[in-house]
Amino acid sequence: MLGLAWVRLGLSESLRSTCLGYLGRRRSGDSYLLQQQLVKGTVAEAVADHLEVRAVLAGAGPGDLSAAVLADVHARITAADREQVKLLGASGYLRDGPGMPPYLSELVAEVFVTGEEPR
Repeated sequence: MLGLAWVRLGLSESLRSTCLGYLGRRRSGDSYLLQQQLVKGTVAEAVADHLEVRAVLAGAGPGDLSAAVLADVHARITAADREQVKLLGASGYLRDGPGMPPYLSELVAEVFVTGEEPR
């Protein structure tokens, strides 16, 4: 589960980079979307989640983190991904769009972390 958390964190950070590029090019009126307060807040929350997850995972080896801690890490990554995908508008939900790898990682985490079949 620790390795999966690192992979998911990397995918989530990559999604954030994609969001920043997209939002930095898109305009709404006289300003770029990235300059809007609510967008900045959403990006800042994703950055904070990524930093917190990285701090928990840093230096941890196999078996060092409890199942509850790992489940929380995966939940934070999932929450950050879902908020970031919203920033991309409809393009974030396309089958070949930037939201697909994080979505697939969420499905894998559901199976391996909770032991449940994806919904």
